[in-house]
Amino acid sequence: MDANILRLIDASANRAREGLRVVEDYVRFVLDDALATKQLKQFRHTFTRLMGEIPLSERLSVRETRQDVGTGITLDSERQRDDAQSVLAANFTRIQESLRSLEEYSKVVYPAISGGLEQLRYDSYTIQKIVQTLFVNKDRFPQRPKAAVLDVNALFIKGELQAEVCSKIAADFICLTALHVTDAQYVAMLGKIVPVLRKQNKFLFVFDRCDIAVISRADGVVLNPGAVSVRQARELLPAHCAVGVRVEEKTGVEQAFLDGADWILTPKRFPKCSMVQAVVKP
Repeated sequence: MDANILRLIDASANRAREGLRVVEDYVRFVLDDALATKQLKQFRHTFTRLMGEIPLSERLSVRETRQDVGTGITLDSERQRDDAQSVLAANFTRIQESLRSLEEYSKVVYPAISGGLEQLRYDSYTIQKIVQTLFVNKDRFPQRPKAAVLDVNALFIKGELQAEVCSKIAADFICLTALHVTDAQYVAMLGKIVPVLRKQNKFLFVFDRCDIAVISRADGVVLNPGAVSVRQARELLPAHCAVGVRVEEKTGVEQAFLDGADWILTPKRFPKCSMVQAVVKP
């Protein structure tokens, strides 16, 4: 076995594990997110299992930290981080680059683990996207907003649309459907409702209709079970629009999280979860 290749693998494994701990600590203690922490913990356990295929005694036998020509080379950019987000970005990059190196060089000495390392690298990109969404949503939405689900027809009083009614509803998220109206009528109604809610700092979401959300300049969509996927919705919506998912069963919460939803709409009976959860008013 090439001792230098094994030494490279040992260094890359240490670097990946260190980066993973930096990310996991932030998700656990700052974002306080149980679902993302669970994903990272599972990731770390899988990584530990794969690297366990290479006996630690072999790795230690070739470790020469003091003789490593790279330990004395540090760039100024490595000593400076602008904020926590830059720390996360740097350490995700560290994880992914280390995994790529491990994936390639393990083919030389332990080819059986190369495929698993490749899959972990892909998983790291997914986890990075999830953590970034959580980071943004921490300030974007209230921690546990209340939601009101309405049909636009309920806003008609004596035959006239009363957009101001929405602003008086004790909810942070107004989620609208439009039964028995044409698309043109729906857009016209939303044109009156959106400005009123903007003044009240309330969020307006429409069910399933990405096209209507874009035209009416709503804050995003809520996807019902069986509607288009979160990924498909994002392809249709501007970047500033949020994608929520209506969840009727508790088992759907984690799937919505993994699919990349910004928030979930749940019945009040659901226990609080770590992602942004809008609870339907009773």
